[in-house]
Amino acid sequence: MLQKRRLLDLKVSESDLKTKTKIEKRTKVIESSPELQLISDAMEGLSDELTMLEGTVSYFIELINAFKRELTRREKELEWSRYERRGNYS
Repeated sequence: MLQKRRLLDLKVSESDLKTKTKIEKRTKVIESSPELQLISDAMEGLSDELTMLEGTVSYFIELINAFKRELTRREKELEWSRYERRGNYS
């Protein structure tokens, strides 16, 4: 994605188009080239995917941490029950 962005930026900077803003220039350069349109469309798709996946990472981290806490709780519970059994039989 970075390579595609750099290619687009390079083509925009090399362009001789005169516009009021950089965004307008970028839009016109991309519209003038079918190759750049394909690259731009691919980048938009990838950025959409990134936007969709942004929140899922924290969700999975929270889920993993919950599993770890539960495993730790069960391990401590087993240790305590073993300790109690040893104490009762001694």
